[in-house]
Amino acid sequence: MRGLTVIIPVHNEREESYRSIVSLCHRYFEVLVIDDGSEVPVPIASFRREKAKGYGNAIKQGMRLAKTEYVGIIDADSQYDPNDLFNLWERLKDEDMLIGRRMTHQGGVMRFLGRLGLKLTASTLSWHIIPDLNSGIRVFKRSLALKYASLLCDTFSFSTSLTLCFLLDGLKVKWYPVSFRARKGNKSTMKELHHGLITLYQIIWLCIGLRTRKLRQWLRG
Repeated sequence: MRGLTVIIPVHNEREESYRSIVSLCHRYFEVLVIDDGSEVPVPIASFRREKAKGYGNAIKQGMRLAKTEYVGIIDADSQYDPNDLFNLWERLKDEDMLIGRRMTHQGGVMRFLGRLGLKLTASTLSWHIIPDLNSGIRVFKRSLALKYASLLCDTFSFSTSLTLCFLLDGLKVKWYPVSFRARKGNKSTMKELHHGLITLYQIIWLCIGLRTRKLRQWLRG
């Protein structure tokens, strides 16, 4: 299957973790490993940065390098099963984006409540029911995503901003259940409060901005 390019951003992950993911994905897809300034260079990287520019920025680099119309993303920390990426690709029909919906969540009560609050805020402001706002495994049209490149967050909120851009502009987005497991390897670099506030800002800014743009277009006829 050559119709999908899988983008895997890597930043200071254990080699055995991302190698196993890349190996499984290579069975079916083209794979781009983007090394976002890891302290130890990733030997199998398709593209390497000396200095980290962020999770989202690494994915955007992968989108620019990809040759296929559809791209998929999966995190390099073994929390997602690469076989679920294959399942998403198999089930993709006329959707512009198919997102993996996590059926279980890791982390404490405060993290769960924070994510729930962000999801409810995004659902309310976007006028859409959003089962999983920031899942790190999904398949989507590269050409459409590139149109929103300037709006997509360069950090961990990339997934959130991508979901909202597609939904707010009326593109076809669906969710499909995927497995989710405890993180392996290095501790997550995400600072929950800091990135939570960035995500909240992204939600409010995108929902108001894109809604206002559509209103201006409507008023102008």
